[in-house]
Amino acid sequence: MDVADAVADELELSTEQISLEMFFRGFYHFNQAYSCGKASEHIAYFPARENQDLRIVKYEHKSRIRQQLYLSAYPT
Repeated sequence: MDVADAVADELELSTEQISLEMFFRGFYHFNQAYSCGKASEHIAYFPARENQDLRIVKYEHKSRIRQQLYLSAYPT
């Protein structure tokens, strides 16, 4: 998916962190903005600060983030 890769590059994220479902749903909003003259390019539309409510970046649950174990024999 070249468009999702380009958007991920703009956001400086890996492609796996982009929700493709929300990304495709966001095309409706882009089309509405394009028809009103508020947007001209989709690569610049999705990473824009005012469009962060589209939630194309996957949320990382804190319970799923793995903590590294500290296995030192002499803890500090």
